[in-house]
Formats: sequence, structure tokens, C-alpha cells
Amino acid sequence: MSRKLAFTNEDQVVIKDIPGIQDLTDAEYISMYQNLGFNDVIIVDNIPPIEYQCAWEITNGNITINIDKAKGCKLEILQKEIDLQLSKLNVKYLKTIANDKISTSVKDRIKYLSDLPDIVNSKTTFEDIQNVVIGDWVEPDISELPMDTSTIPKMFTTTNESETSTTSSQYVQKLRLNFTPETDNYFVWFYGEVYTSNRSKPVKTRIQINDTETIHESSRIPMGWKSFSGEYIKHFTAGSHFIDLDVAAEGNSVSIRRARLFVTKIVL
Repeated sequence: MSRKLAFTNEDQVVIKDIPGIQDLTDAEYISMYQNLGFNDVIIVDNIPPIEYQCAWEITNGNITINIDKAKGCKLEILQKEIDLQLSKLNVKYLKTIANDKISTSVKDRIKYLSDLPDIVNSKTTFEDIQNVVIGDWVEPDISELPMDTSTIPKMFTTTNESETSTTSSQYVQKLRLNFTPETDNYFVWFYGEVYTSNRSKPVKTRIQINDTETIHESSRIPMGWKSFSGEYIKHFTAGSHFIDLDVAAEGNSVSIRRARLFVTKIVL
């Protein structure tokens, strides 16, 4: 590995390659960067793993690892994969419910991924932090899962598959889901397909809970029919609630079809 010049710049350790054939001595290289205003200038033969650069510090002439910062680096490394897997698992979980089946392995996997940040934060050495990885998992075949209706939470759903159009600039209700949940956390999912008669004018869509809480709002110009969808986790209190899927135009005629709303209790 080539020798590196390292220095601190705004609390971040920066490294620079030193040419194999150099005109300056080590001391002259260090002095040059010190004169440029950089702090803690050193020359090193080896550096810690580059993916943990956000945790590097220069201490007593060496690059060291700040454990608390290393935890943050590790969480950043893991978070994208955790988010991607959780998104896929939510879909898998919904499919098991739709097929009147419950997969313990799916629920266990969701909990495992959700607990990973706590696992990282519990580590006390850099080696232990490095060793935290997302373990392999075999996705179950829904068709082979046993039936288990005893723990399936109550679901609420409504659809309007027909096509409707409007020129109103004010939101027009396309679909409403009325439901009466128990007090708990719920998974909300919505879907629809939109179209505009004028490709320079957008279609506006909105999802609102109880006419007070907007959980989705967008303005888009679709090329032909274009789908939109999303998900949201909401704590509902016991009693009557409703969710609206609304659409509006901006100086044009817009259409919507295949509008769907789905709510289910989260069971882990």
C-alpha cells in the first residue's frame, strides 16, 4: 500500500497519496500542508478501513477509530439495505395476510432488521462493530405456508376500479374508506392510476385521514396512464375513522381509475 499524507480538515480526516518518487522529504510535505492551515498533519503507511472514514481521528501521530462515530458509520452502511429489505418484507407480509396465512419467519425477519441498530449501538469494540452484518434469509414460499387464521388482524379495504374525470382545481373525492379500528398501529396502503388530457398540465393526488392529516400529496404529468402508490404507518385510536383518495386538475381534464385503499393492524 502506498504511503499516505493524512490531516484534519473541519473535523474530517483527509488522506492524500504521496508520489512514489518525491521531490520533498516527509518533513517538507508535512510543513507544506501545515502552512496551508491544515491540522494534525502526519504520514502513515496504513489506514483503517475506508468505509469508516467518518470515524477516523488523528491521535498521537496515528489514525485511530472513534467507537461512537464508527457506530454511526456502520448504521449508515446498513441502513440502505435494511430499508430495502423492510420494504420488500412489508409486501410479503401483506401477501401472507391476503392469502389467510401468517409467516412467523417473515415477522421474525422484520423484527431482526428493526433490531439491528440497537445491536450496533451495543457493541464496544471496533472489531465487533465491523462484524455486524445482515444475515442471510430464505424467503418462504407463500403457497407452502400453513393456514393460521387465529392471529390474522382485521383488515379494512375498499376499491373503485371505474374511470372518472374532473376539471376541478379543488380536490374531488374519488374513494373513501370508512373503518372502525381498535387502538393500535396500522399499516395504510394506497394505489391509483391517473391520466391528463394536456401533457403540459399535471394531475394532483392526495391521501387524507379524517380530513385533517395529509399523508400523501403529489403533482405529476403522466405520459399516458401512470400509477401511483404509497404506504404509511399510523397510530389510530378506537372509534370511527375514514381515509380519502382525492384528485384535482390544473386547467385541464384529468382522469383516475383503479383507486384502492387498504388498512391493516401491524402484528409483530
